[in-house]
Amino acid sequence: MNDNTIGSLVPIYGIASPDLGCSCEHHAICGSLVHIDMLVRFKKRVVYSENNDCKTIMAAVWVTEGANRCVIGHVPENLSEYFHRLEGRIAQVYTIYHLSKDSNRMAFSKKNDGVCHAILVDKAIACDELLDDLVESIASTSDGE
Repeated sequence: MNDNTIGSLVPIYGIASPDLGCSCEHHAICGSLVHIDMLVRFKKRVVYSENNDCKTIMAAVWVTEGANRCVIGHVPENLSEYFHRLEGRIAQVYTIYHLSKDSNRMAFSKKNDGVCHAILVDKAIACDELLDDLVESIASTSDGE
């Protein structure tokens, strides 16, 4: 993580997939709109999987003009114990893996239906730094380091 960042990083998966509510009447794949500096708000959502199973995800919702727009991805399920810390918080897209020149990051992104990281930009809360350790672990695994 860059020394100048102000908040903790949060991984967002599924930005290249319409699954888990990531499509709408305007976009076949809402995550295709993801760009550096895009703002997202984390919101718990109940969605249905392909086999009609109901599950709760922490959706990353595109915020523009002060309004929630499309679900562009979700926080991975292995971070579910942190969902309560993310609910309603605002983050800014920091890096997009499929745009990387690193083949490991591109492969990791493909395996997880598109991956980006966003930086929490609202007021920090206690234990946000725990997310940093988890994201660094994900990033180092995907980089092959």
